[in-house]
Amino acid sequence: MKEFIKKTGLAFWFGSAAALLALIGACIFISTNSTAGYSIIGGNGAIAAAFIAAVLFAAGAYLTVKFGSQHYFTAAAKLAALVLICVALGVMLNDRVGLVADLFTWDSHNALGWSVFDTSVAAMVFMLLSAVAVIISAFFGDKKTTA
Repeated sequence: MKEFIKKTGLAFWFGSAAALLALIGACIFISTNSTAGYSIIGGNGAIAAAFIAAVLFAAGAYLTVKFGSQHYFTAAAKLAALVLICVALGVMLNDRVGLVADLFTWDSHNALGWSVFDTSVAAMVFMLLSAVAVIISAFFGDKKTTA
């Protein structure tokens, strides 16, 4: 285990963080989608896309160690994961815009609506952070440098 930690660089750790953040975002997405009366149209496919993205982020982190951060397998896994997490984020945004419009205009006393909105924002933040983390990981090399 010690050798593995020495062998990895920042690209691996940011890729692993992206996988964890995408997994958390997908789990929160399940919570916001399962609220009665506030399910997202196409939410099941978006949840599946978010979970697949989390797996692909983890695979990208592993491939960074195995092949390097600039290998085409690594790039393909990270790019596919980035597309999938953006699709999940877009599906959620597409549906929750109507809820936000209602809450900020005429339906401001809807406690359940505000709860769903808060949960949706949390899921969106985690998914967006996972996308940012994998983008940051693209700027780092393969291995840790020592002074």
